[in-house]
Amino acid sequence: MAGNNASSLSDIHSAAKNDSRPIHRFTIPESLARESGITQVGLVELLADDELNATRRAHNDPIRLAYELARESLREIDGKPVSLANGSLDLAWNRMAAKVRTLVMTAYSSIHQPGDELTSGFLKSRTTTVG
Repeated sequence: MAGNNASSLSDIHSAAKNDSRPIHRFTIPESLARESGITQVGLVELLADDELNATRRAHNDPIRLAYELARESLREIDGKPVSLANGSLDLAWNRMAAKVRTLVMTAYSSIHQPGDELTSGFLKSRTTTVG
């Protein structure tokens, strides 16, 4: 059993190293950075499986889902990698100031939500056919 866990962790770490998604880095405002000790966070755009993993962890709680999606997307704090696989993300998230967590959730939304112009153009493109 231990061999299977080691293999799984090895696969996870290998996949994380080979993750070629761009990291979107956001600078924490100076006054909050002084207060929190965090100057920058880096997030990635989630894949469908990432979103499903976050949804499972949320257990049908919509508020928890917002947290889990942002946590799943968070990959760096001050240029250092954080990961759910090794527990560093949980530790960092639990110690993070509430305002920084809110900024991370806002950053997640800015990466994943289409803007008004894209949404409007998409909805205006609707066509309807019958039969």
